[in-house]
Amino acid sequence: MTKLMETKKLPEKFGMLVPRCAICEKVPQGGIREGIKIRRGFICTNCERMIIGVDAGSNEYNQILLKLRTLIKKAF
Repeated sequence: MTKLMETKKLPEKFGMLVPRCAICEKVPQGGIREGIKIRRGFICTNCERMIIGVDAGSNEYNQILLKLRTLIKKAF
């Protein structure tokens, strides 16, 4: 069989939706099922928990706020 006729093996995750989190910029192992979709963006469950527990006014809070604003601007 020639190289042109060989069939290529597809990766195991072919067809699986793998979004990237707008906060941590990582792809969750479970794909879209491990987070929430916000218009065209996505936030993973780990970042959801972090957002709930962060203190308002902290440096981490301000960084998250900037990323959320960017996410919302991209949605419109």
